[in-house]
Amino acid sequence: MNTLLTITPETTVGDIAAHIPLATGVFSRHKMDYCCGGNRPLTEACERAGADLETVQKEIAALERNEDALSLTSAPLGELCDHIESLHHSYLKEAMPAIWDMMKKVLNAHGENHPEYVELHQTVGLLFNELHNHLQKEEEILFPMIRRLAAGEATDPNGLGCMTPEAPMQVMEAEHENAGQALRRMRELTSDYTVPENACTTLTALIKSLEECESDIHNHIHKENNILHPRVRELLG
Repeated sequence: MNTLLTITPETTVGDIAAHIPLATGVFSRHKMDYCCGGNRPLTEACERAGADLETVQKEIAALERNEDALSLTSAPLGELCDHIESLHHSYLKEAMPAIWDMMKKVLNAHGENHPEYVELHQTVGLLFNELHNHLQKEEEILFPMIRRLAAGEATDPNGLGCMTPEAPMQVMEAEHENAGQALRRMRELTSDYTVPENACTTLTALIKSLEECESDIHNHIHKENNILHPRVRELLG
């Protein structure tokens, strides 16, 4: 992928985030979807979020490039898979059990008087269950196929019927969309991750942890939808 990018109102937010990773902070600040909605032009993404296009463009133009993240657009595909596993998969495997434990405590302590925590418990539970299966499919099916493709080897040595990574990538992208919907609902249920006055220690920690988790998942999905998968498709021709 070309690391030089001329940004126009028609440039997709996914391309902008891939080439100028610090732009993800701008998008998050304006509540613009750059992961699941990464294929939308900047002008449409701004309109959907109620953000001013000119302001967003100026903020992006003021950013310095992050060379470490920028290298993801040119790093070997196997290394990109390794990066996603070691950074984002490892984070989720550690964070999800801790967050779930806090979620159960908050539900038991406050669920009777706060119905929003009942729905939050359900939403988080479904999301984490789907993410657990999602990570497993990436680690056992998709990423090994990508590594073999990049090495010029057969992508389906066991005869599972998936001759290229295209079908698994489409499944992962559909699951990314489901995760994005769950994250949006989590943000609504927590009033944009606002800690209530006089909140107990566990509730405070839960809300802060959910916000951190949302940020990591957004970056995780962005790297796959807007960098890894397009690069694989480019290699497939």
